Amino acid sequence: MAQAQDIKPAYEVHPFNGVTNRKVYEFDKERRVIVSKDVEAEGGYMIYFPKGHSIRAFDDAHLAALGFDKPAKLIDMETGHEAGEAHGSLKTRSRRMTHRTKSGENKEVEANL
Repeated sequence: MAQAQDIKPAYEVHPFNGVTNRKVYEFDKERRVIVSKDVEAEGGYMIYFPKGHSIRAFDDAHLAALGFDKPAKLIDMETGHEAGEAHGSLKTRSRRMTHRTKSGENKEVEANL
């Protein structure tokens, strides 16, 4: 029996609505040391990866600079090879699968997704 491939999007981007603190580092020329300070940052994007880690992009420009402003490629989790281009979100796919039944009684719910 053939084993099913584990194919997932290389990443998934979700808007981040809220405020968080982040450290900013600056060089103090007088003392010749690196100084850190906490700065409040609002909004941005969270980028999630299939193995469970994530990073944050501060705005659209940062998202583009990181290269996550384009649709994600699908990757084979066993080999790391590309397997096409992702269409839609894992979150949406999960909701769609949760609401689907064999009898089709949840067609109205699917239509609203």
